[in-house]
Formats: sequence, structure tokens, C-alpha cells
Amino acid sequence: LKQLNDRLRGLFGGGSSNGGKGGSGSSMGIVGLVIAVVILLWGASGIYQVNEQERGVVLRLGMFHEVVGPGLQWNPPLIDDVIIENVTNLRPHRTSGRMLTKDLNLVEVSISVQYRISDIQNFVLKVDNPERSLREATDSSLRQVIGATDMDAVLTDGRAAIATEARVRLQELMEV
Repeated sequence: LKQLNDRLRGLFGGGSSNGGKGGSGSSMGIVGLVIAVVILLWGASGIYQVNEQERGVVLRLGMFHEVVGPGLQWNPPLIDDVIIENVTNLRPHRTSGRMLTKDLNLVEVSISVQYRISDIQNFVLKVDNPERSLREATDSSLRQVIGATDMDAVLTDGRAAIATEARVRLQELMEV
């Protein structure tokens, strides 16, 4: 214990009981301690948690590295960047607009879309702005379906068929 106490005093500039023979060794010890603390803090800052509903995309030096699942994770800070998204919740999107029907009548149509992220890598990396892409694809598929349908069907009993066809077209557009 006396030797440990002497070493700790030597590291923190308190001198030693052996006559002060630890001058340059104690400064090297301080530098080593500082380096060890910096490395420990750097390593600890890379620890993060991914919740059960989330997935993470790891970018190593800006390039795709892997998709991580739920749990406690570690990635080297300043080398890896992690983008975490919730993949289980339903995300709503609502749009409306005036459109021409097949018989050249103007109708106002609104649609509500709910979606989940099925491929986190594509959602994060392959599409610049996923929400804007969804809005444009929804408008396009809805306009295509309404443009091929008579006004009577749009306003009455054809609504279910329009919704189904718009859903199929939207799904096709979003999978491309």
C-alpha cells in the first residue's frame, strides 16, 4: 500500500517518500494517464441503444457499412455515423387536390396513406427526401386513376375500386 500511495503522489505532483527520485517518470505517468482517459472517453462515447421498434444504418466514413438491430451497440465515434429510424409505427400522409375525370369533369379528391418503413437501408440512403417522394407518387397514382374514371364512379360506388387501384399503383411506384 505504501508503494501504491507513493506512485499516486508521484503522478499527481505530491512528491514521493523515497527522496524525490520520480521527476521525469511522474510526468510520463501523467501523460500516460491523460492518454488513457482520452481513449476511455472516446470509446465510451460510441455506445448507444437501438430500441426494439428501431433499426439503424451505420455509415463508416460516409459509406454504408451495416444495418443494426435492437440492443446496446458500439461504433467508433468520428469514424461511424449511425442513422436510427422507427420501422414499426404507421406514418400518416394525407393529400388532396382537384383533378380531371375521364369525362372531363373537375372533382376534388383527398386520400390518406399510411406506411411503414420496410427497408431501412433504401429509406435512408437511396431516396433524397422520402416524404416528398411519397407525396409525389401518391399524387401521380391518384391522378392516373381519377383520370381514367368517370365522375359518377368517383362520387358514388366506385370509391372502393379507386382506392384499391390507387393503392396498387402507389405500391408499384414506391417499390421501383
